[in-house]
Amino acid sequence: MLNADAHRVTLAGLSSVGIRLFLVTYDEKGVHTEQSIVVPQMPPASQVLADVMLSHWPIAAWQPQLPKGWTLTDAGDRRELRNARGRLVTEITYLNRKGRREPISIQQHAFGYHITIQYLGD
Repeated sequence: MLNADAHRVTLAGLSSVGIRLFLVTYDEKGVHTEQSIVVPQMPPASQVLADVMLSHWPIAAWQPQLPKGWTLTDAGDRRELRNARGRLVTEITYLNRKGRREPISIQQHAFGYHITIQYLGD
């Protein structure tokens, strides 16, 4: 579950059965994490938040933040983050919902995990 305003972004990571795994918040003081359940194969909550932010924020906001030689591109229903060698790091899939382009999945190749995003009310 994601909640964002002008001052902070908060993400609660849930398991497929709705159990809260972590809560991570990003604000002017930095990133704050609360791990509810320790799952050894789970990526760091801060990395998951970064991927979710990458999927929601416009490319123009990310371009100045990218390491030298990295690219972030949009093409149709996909966004791709590639490293300086051109290798795919993150792949985001979008769906047009009610006139808005919204992320529905994030494949994180560098860390080897996949996030499926579900929206409340679906």
